[in-house]
Amino acid sequence: MTDKISKYHSKIKNYLTNINRFLQFRIDTTKYFFDKPSFDYQPLPWVGINKAVIRGDATYNRWDGIKKYLKNYKSLKDIGCCVGFFCHKAAETYGMNAIGIDSNERFIRIAEYTKQYVKNSKSEFFYNMSIDENTAEILPQTDVTILFSIWHHWVFHYGLDKATQILKMIWLKTNYVLLFESGEEEIKEKFKLPFDKKASDWLLDYLSSNLNKVKIEKVGEFSVGQYKNYSLKEHKRTVFALIKN
Repeated sequence: MTDKISKYHSKIKNYLTNINRFLQFRIDTTKYFFDKPSFDYQPLPWVGINKAVIRGDATYNRWDGIKKYLKNYKSLKDIGCCVGFFCHKAAETYGMNAIGIDSNERFIRIAEYTKQYVKNSKSEFFYNMSIDENTAEILPQTDVTILFSIWHHWVFHYGLDKATQILKMIWLKTNYVLLFESGEEEIKEKFKLPFDKKASDWLLDYLSSNLNKVKIEKVGEFSVGQYKNYSLKEHKRTVFALIKN
């Protein structure tokens, strides 16, 4: 009898937990409760969010560009993962162990909710954490690291020297491939970036000179997205694949 009561309580608890998670997801992705869920920065087709106004197409295109660098490896971390699109795709497509890290608590909640609909989602983990020169040291070692649109924030908040220190630590925490992208001319003034020539050329030189045993490939140029406050509306950022020799 006691076992039956315990199982019943467990079912009720799980049911209420799922209801709370669903309600939180609705709050996080809708302005009004009866709206269709939406998100501006990354699409989440697993929960019916097939488009994202700002970086939807740009996210799909980046995935198409980087996926060839993932297929032979077992683990990935995405620093600045937003709502987990690349982690979900890596787990679903290649069965990778995927770790998503983002400083935005709401983004992590959405990623956690979404992963229940993703194939191989038991291999996904998400953490709400900011990365600086201290927390970079406790990052897990993974075969692949994604670092998209984060480095320029480090430069702005910590300065170039500390941003470089963090980048070097992340390189040490990466076994094979680091996929890197930064803001470029479209945010040079706003983020006080140190480019003294074409941004993609400056970044190539910077990465080459600061990371040991690195082979660099250009994955491609991808739309920055539909940001209303960017002066260069059609600018494309370069994604680099940094491969350990």
